[in-house]
Amino acid sequence: MQMGDTVFMFFCALLVWLMTPGLALF
Repeated sequence: MQMGDTVFMFFCALLVWLMTPGLALF
């Protein structure tokens, strides 16, 4: 896997986590 793909997937996961504060309750 390329470094760019890893960073992209990490950024997407972080963005989804930030946009769903409901996950913090669980």
